[in-house]
Amino acid sequence: MLAIIAEFGVFTVGGDTMNVLVCSVNGRVLPYMGVVYDGYLLVEVADSDGGQAIKEGLIYKEGSFFTPPVDVDELKAEALTQLYKEFVSRRDAVRWVKCSDGNTYGFDCLAEDRSNFMQAYTPLLVDKAGTTLYKVWLTETTKGVVHLTYEDMKTTYETVRDSQFGDYAWFEELRTKIRNCTTVEELEAVV
Repeated sequence: MLAIIAEFGVFTVGGDTMNVLVCSVNGRVLPYMGVVYDGYLLVEVADSDGGQAIKEGLIYKEGSFFTPPVDVDELKAEALTQLYKEFVSRRDAVRWVKCSDGNTYGFDCLAEDRSNFMQAYTPLLVDKAGTTLYKVWLTETTKGVVHLTYEDMKTTYETVRDSQFGDYAWFEELRTKIRNCTTVEELEAVV
């Protein structure tokens, strides 16, 4: 058995050992790579304990490893980031709309695509009639240019708008719930 004396106290290690770096401020454990950084202490621990501590992000204090306290604000920030990514994916997804020729076409919905759509739709909107050529998804893998009527463009506009409003409402509801969470349990119930 080997006795180690460190700023955190005295403890013993038996069997295979390894060196780890322990932050003197928060006890975070890092692998020792031959250099002891300012603010870190070199501590010898059992191989299995040290490996597990590094892998699981454990904290070392007073001769023991333990799980660090969970910061609900950090978890909320992560949840909000993931929520926003999912929202963008939903908002920008291709919308499939059945048109007057009996076919269902896919319409791209990125910001640039919405702008292009409005440029094609506006002249028809002013006249409340006419047709325009527009590039759409004919299948999930093939794009092509088709003639679309004013009614097709109007239906597409309304379908995309309503769908995206639904995406915004979903996002706002969950964002508000996440922001209002004060505990990890509340956050887990939301996400």
